Amino acid sequence: MRNYLYLLLCVCLTFHCSQKNEDDYYDLYSQRVLLEVFVNQNPDPQASCVAAMQAAETCLGNASDAVSTYGGSLGETTLAALFSGSSSFTYAEYCTSKLESSYPKFTDTAKKCSEDCIEKYWSDLNTANTCQNKTVTDNISGIADGVSTCNTNCFRTTDEEIPYQNQKESKKVELP
Repeated sequence: MRNYLYLLLCVCLTFHCSQKNEDDYYDLYSQRVLLEVFVNQNPDPQASCVAAMQAAETCLGNASDAVSTYGGSLGETTLAALFSGSSSFTYAEYCTSKLESSYPKFTDTAKKCSEDCIEKYWSDLNTANTCQNKTVTDNISGIADGVSTCNTNCFRTTDEEIPYQNQKESKKVELP
């Protein structure tokens, strides 16, 4: 089975390299995610969520009000409590609860992809040195806009509904 996946990967990469005029970013992204789905048979959304929280910790620890509001102590216990409304005190507890409540009907692949989007959001803020120019609240409130395109691509490629937490209905995203 693994050899079949590697053969499929090689064929896809060969086909991809022969397409010189391909410039649609979303199509390329979809192809990469699909290849990752085929190659990675055991997605771990819990590990991705914890990695996202660790990236958030790095960013939020540098926020402009981190010291004045939180005494500079934005570690795991504080952030897990902040993100969970004080119901969790470790990233593992928070992530278990979040993955069960936010994505109850989704595959592990879709959950992992979504959590990877969140980690990318925090990492991009860190790389751009944006975290220290905003407050903790501003950094957190920007996450919805920061991950929307990435999440759309995740759910497009896994053919699952996109969870809209602030809307009554979910949209079904059709693959082209």
